[in-house]
Amino acid sequence: MLKSVILIPHVARTATRQALENATRILDELGVSYSVDPTQEQSFSPAPELVISLGGDGTFLAAAEKAREFDVPVIGFNTGHMGFLTEVGVTDFSQAITQLATGEFTTQARYCVELSVMRKDGQVSHHWALNEAAILRTSLQRPGNFTLGVNQHPVSQYAADGMLISTPTGSTAYAFSAGGPIMWPDVPALLVVPLAAHGLFTRPLVLGPESEVEVGLDPEQRTGIEMLLDSRRSVTLNASDQVSAKLACQPLKVATLSEVDFSSRLVSKFQLPVEGWRKN
Repeated sequence: MLKSVILIPHVARTATRQALENATRILDELGVSYSVDPTQEQSFSPAPELVISLGGDGTFLAAAEKAREFDVPVIGFNTGHMGFLTEVGVTDFSQAITQLATGEFTTQARYCVELSVMRKDGQVSHHWALNEAAILRTSLQRPGNFTLGVNQHPVSQYAADGMLISTPTGSTAYAFSAGGPIMWPDVPALLVVPLAAHGLFTRPLVLGPESEVEVGLDPEQRTGIEMLLDSRRSVTLNASDQVSAKLACQPLKVATLSEVDFSSRLVSKFQLPVEGWRKN
């Protein structure tokens, strides 16, 4: 039996508020301590053992930040729209909460990307993302000018709206919308997707697990550039800044209640046509 969990709800939705009421009721009945959307300063006793998101994929990404902070699993309950990252629908809610509280779940490791930003003056800051780092121009007047390197070797230059550095998990998110391939979440790889780039060499690149990606901003860059991490956290970039990225040593632990194959999740979430599969 778990002793303590964190609940991260999207309270603007009626369905989420109802789900939150059900969750807290069941946890109270089972004697499991919980905290709802805790602040950074809040202390925990006992320490949380699981983070539960109630909402859509955006809420799951918020919950993932808290889960990674405590190095505990996270699971998503879908009260939103597509909810590709979420595990449980509201119809299975009560049973799922009980299973989680009694520890009847397994965990999967999801690759994250860790990033370093080196400034012109030598200062370095460190960041991470579960889905992607989106390096984007902030003005429509001029494109961003980027150089791409892999493992200390130059690859190409781009005049583009931006550059995406995506994980396998993020390959079904922004990178997918930008024309990138879908990668199964257990593939140890990074995906680089130029966004609306001018030139002939603008295809997405899939890089191996030991690869280190470098995206440099042109020294004469005049358009503002922002790096968005999972569309939740932002870092302002300046001319001559360098962003390096690689697979993170610390993966995200994702709790699961079933052994649904990723292929089945794709079919379900994207409503893919598979009626003729192996009929003969």
